Amino acid sequence: MERPNYLSKAGAITMIVFGGISLFLSLVCLIASSTIAIVNESFNGVAGVIFAFVFVFMFAGIPLLIVGLGKLIKIKNYNQRLKSEYVSKQKEEKLQKKNQSLQYDELLKLKKLLDEGIISNDEYEAKKQQILGLK
Repeated sequence: MERPNYLSKAGAITMIVFGGISLFLSLVCLIASSTIAIVNESFNGVAGVIFAFVFVFMFAGIPLLIVGLGKLIKIKNYNQRLKSEYVSKQKEEKLQKKNQSLQYDELLKLKKLLDEGIISNDEYEAKKQQILGLK
């Protein structure tokens, strides 16, 4: 399975970090503008400008968080699919090796019966073809 190019864990984490920083800055601006407004007893001038940054940082931070978390979820799903496919392949290979071993054991027993004269060469060849899946 080919890894999609949009799945970068570092990129997703970076988006989440910057989104968190943006939201933190919006909180700082909210506190600063409220404090200035309380001290000046009005909500204009510097307090108003700083309050405007609350929305700037908030509207930048929330989408970054949402997109970053979405990417992390996609990465997790991709990794789970990859692991599932790997485990399935390992089980399949193990089963094939077991089947090959069983075929080998059957052929050895069959050859011993032929060597002891218990079965004919035609019976041996027919059963061998059947065991190997050629018939």
